[in-house]
Amino acid sequence: MNKLRQLLLAPIAFALVPSCTSHAVPDEALPHVEALAKCDEMELFAIDPDSGYDGPVEGADRLRGCRVLGRTQVKAAADRAEVARLVAEGIAESDGSLAHCFLPRHGVRVVVGGATHELVVCYECLTVRAWAPDAAEFVTIPTSNGVEPALTALFERHGLKIAGEN
Repeated sequence: MNKLRQLLLAPIAFALVPSCTSHAVPDEALPHVEALAKCDEMELFAIDPDSGYDGPVEGADRLRGCRVLGRTQVKAAADRAEVARLVAEGIAESDGSLAHCFLPRHGVRVVVGGATHELVVCYECLTVRAWAPDAAEFVTIPTSNGVEPALTALFERHGLKIAGEN
């Protein structure tokens, strides 16, 4: 069943991106976009934008150094596919602009075949920081903030409150 689900869901994230933009997903983002589309497990994180990257903190709930305000597992395949589509669409829509603030509010962790990918997203500076399995360093991937309202709405449907949202 898991293999069938992967075969059915994987094209969804990629099929919608070309119709939304003339840009392509850059090579450094492909492993992470594919992991989102094929994941066995997905967890969403609402992140405190003021925590930035503080590094590991004993006893604190953190995602790659950022303080976690809330987290939830995404069980529905349609919702996992929607997260994958929105993240891929944002990356594909990027014009390459970046700022240096990094005040992330959204995080996603996925597990694919036992390997974990983590993404932390700042829609203010238009940056996704993505960690491949067992990677100590992240890759920086430009994104667009055009998908942020839809992604925030999905997070909120899953019970997460995004910092700074009404």
